Amino acid sequence: MPISYDLNLVALSVLIAILSAYTALDLTERIATAKGWSWMGWLMSGASSFGIGIWSMHFVGMLAFHLTVPISYDFLIVLASVLPAILSSGFALWIASRKTLQIPSLLGASLIMGMGITTMHYTGMAAMRLPAIAHYDLQLVTLSAGIAVMVSLVALWLTHYLHKQAAVIWWQKIGAAALMGIAVPIMHYTGMAAVCFSPIESSSREFSTPDATWLSSLISAATFSILCLALVTSSETKVVDRTKELSLALKQLQQSQLQLIQTEKMSGLGQLVAGVAHEINNPVNFIHGNLRYMQEHSQNLLELVQLYQNYHPDSAAQIQARVDEIDVEFVQKDLPKVLDSIKLGSDRISQIVRSLRNFSRLDETEYKAVDIHDGIDSTLLILQHRLKATPKRTAIQVVKNYAHLPLVECYAGQLNQVFMNILANAIDAIEELKVKETDQDIKDHSNQITICTSAIDAQSMQIAIADNGIGISETIQKRIFDPFFTTKPIGKGTGMGMSISHQIITEKHNGKLECFSTPGKGTQFVIQLPIQQQSSSAV
Repeated sequence: MPISYDLNLVALSVLIAILSAYTALDLTERIATAKGWSWMGWLMSGASSFGIGIWSMHFVGMLAFHLTVPISYDFLIVLASVLPAILSSGFALWIASRKTLQIPSLLGASLIMGMGITTMHYTGMAAMRLPAIAHYDLQLVTLSAGIAVMVSLVALWLTHYLHKQAAVIWWQKIGAAALMGIAVPIMHYTGMAAVCFSPIESSSREFSTPDATWLSSLISAATFSILCLALVTSSETKVVDRTKELSLALKQLQQSQLQLIQTEKMSGLGQLVAGVAHEINNPVNFIHGNLRYMQEHSQNLLELVQLYQNYHPDSAAQIQARVDEIDVEFVQKDLPKVLDSIKLGSDRISQIVRSLRNFSRLDETEYKAVDIHDGIDSTLLILQHRLKATPKRTAIQVVKNYAHLPLVECYAGQLNQVFMNILANAIDAIEELKVKETDQDIKDHSNQITICTSAIDAQSMQIAIADNGIGISETIQKRIFDPFFTTKPIGKGTGMGMSISHQIITEKHNGKLECFSTPGKGTQFVIQLPIQQQSSSAV
């Protein structure tokens, strides 16, 4: 019996297959990243979309098939043929969405999917009702089943390969969908070529051929709607997930940026301080080293002038005028005092340089045993200008209660950064309290920061830094170490200082940082550190 095809419907079936393959590729990405019930939902959605797409391609391809006799269909069997497609598609998508795809799993899944497609195809053909007897060529039937398995193998590999890529280029996805979409119809039309029909001379049953154009349009429209709905849902979910990822990435970037800025700021401060200390140290050493000789030489010159005045009291008029002009008697008394002041100043500068060099150890990458008190004192020196009296408050007194402590293994520069953050916040708290006090309150209330160090036991020590500032409410205390949390005005605080300090103490030094505060009375930060770290290598 002669056979013909409606080429428009053949092209439509191929288009449906390509869109179905593209949808399967897209949904595989969702299945691979989803978890729990969301994973189950995406798997069912993918199985239904891909299965219905393959079934629709198959049925439209059957509607493109024409004989010289009328053809009708048992639509219950037609609808039942969609089940193997959906089940095999679901299994295939589950396998393809795995993180790893072993060859045995790939071959097994390809066989199951191929047999599912084959079952769907020949179940659909069994739904055909016509006044003819179907005869099947077993070789072509076997070939069609083999093609279905090979198509499934290629489809699974491409699906798994693409979803494992960090970034899939659009043409790769479209190319893979086109390859899969063309391969599936090849199996279908090979299966259609495996059957031939012999007409029945007489038949009491009447067969009515459905309108192929109308039915194929209806099926295609429904299928395109389902596939587009799946793609739109997937795209919207991608947008939502991507938005969440970008928001999280932005937050992490902001946190990392502020941490980097804070670290770089402290590192830059350390480098600046180290550079200034070095540059000051050289001339100060020069001045300090030569000051003793300058004192001796000036003393000799003064004695010489005194001898000259004793033995030659009557000088020439021009010399006497110059002596009166420069007030030699005052110079003889004042010059030793000036030199003593210079010596006192050079000693003070040398002490400051030593403190600055101690504070500047911010880029050390290994634990070192240091005197914690030196770090605290160096930090106080850097903040000395903020401790002095201002028109709005009296000077802040620093009370030190230092216990005898052994050297502590730590990143000295990073601990100095913690001391800097806590002490700067203590000064801010005192200044904020003064804003709310009256002039009389300011006079009656002394500003004080108390620093106490103590040994907890042989393995650990404690540093307590307390102020009598405005204090912190219990609600704020719970968030004091959260990144980006600050109660300071915009532009004055980043909200990263205490977060970074907590990270330095807990993560870098295996210690503990706690905050205790009473609103209106003050705040105390307690740092507990092990005296010796478990590992002396950089973290």
